[in-house]
Amino acid sequence: MICSNDTIYAVFTAFIKFVRWNPDVRSLVIPIFEQYFESWDTELQQRATEYFILCKLDGEDQNIPNISEIR
Repeated sequence: MICSNDTIYAVFTAFIKFVRWNPDVRSLVIPIFEQYFESWDTELQQRATEYFILCKLDGEDQNIPNISEIR
């Protein structure tokens, strides 16, 4: 992606809102977050990881709280 990190942060936030409105988009958004797990920018890496966790399906992993528990 050729844009500033601030733009990527905004896109990540939009993606998580899309997942909330339409859970079917989850399978499209998760791979995008995964691309940034090893980013050189730690803030970007952190946001990608947090949003990835929020996208997890209910009960998919017992160690990761699902989005409805966090809300």
